[in-house]
Amino acid sequence: MQSHVNKFVAYFPTRIPYTGALIAETLRFSTITPQAVQHRAITDQEYKGYLIPKDTVITANDFHIHYDPKVWGDPETFRPSRFLSPDGKTFKKHEALIPFSTLRRQCLGESLARNNLFLFATNIAQTFEILFDKDGPDNRLESKLSFILTPKPFHVIFKDETTLVKVECMNGFYGFEQNTYIKL
Repeated sequence: MQSHVNKFVAYFPTRIPYTGALIAETLRFSTITPQAVQHRAITDQEYKGYLIPKDTVITANDFHIHYDPKVWGDPETFRPSRFLSPDGKTFKKHEALIPFSTLRRQCLGESLARNNLFLFATNIAQTFEILFDKDGPDNRLESKLSFILTPKPFHVIFKDETTLVKVECMNGFYGFEQNTYIKL
């Protein structure tokens, strides 16, 4: 990712499609809120032949949508290329990717969040090479389910030309090891 970002850093997000695909796949794969915000039917409604009685609580299962094999093929595989055109030059949106919900119930801060994710990811990738720490726990991309999904503990290394930074993530919180900065 670092070489990709450095090559196109002067362009808008649409001009660096792999970064957009990586962010989209991260949002799909990590589905922070497995269930959307609950809503209530204010009147009896019929939807596709089903009666939804007044006062029924309705909740979208975002996790299922993001992990449905009928939609994604291999949802357990982290594969950013699913959001790229066959030639890899264009980012492709997918209607089933709904990390910020959809339609009238869509998160008001989605554009701000997406812009910040893009800026954060490209700035980090421009500065550091990011590696999994081989001495850390072997949880990689696993998470544990609670009200929100949190990653299982893992260690990553941020490496630039002069510094090696080890970061430990435990229970969704990030901490730095005591001897974080190691001069190379």
